[in-house]
Amino acid sequence: MGLPSSGRDLDGAGIMYYIRSMKEHMSITIEKGTAQRLKRYALRERRAVSTVVEMAVERLLEEKAPASDRIVTSTGSFQGSFSREETYEGR
Repeated sequence: MGLPSSGRDLDGAGIMYYIRSMKEHMSITIEKGTAQRLKRYALRERRAVSTVVEMAVERLLEEKAPASDRIVTSTGSFQGSFSREETYEGR
């Protein structure tokens, strides 16, 4: 079922859903020759220029600046005891 152009959908129960874009607008300035190559590449790949730029930036960031918000896990090694009274004492 496609979404109406308004970006909202009404399900069978009469509940309205709103679609919010997870994208952000940015403006960049690049060399004219690079822009022309980018447009030709996007046309050849049948993709929007913004999609090609986003893919290239994602690849660069994964290589050069991996996301630091990943959860680091390790095996547990706590050998002591835990007391809620000591933890919350004085609150």
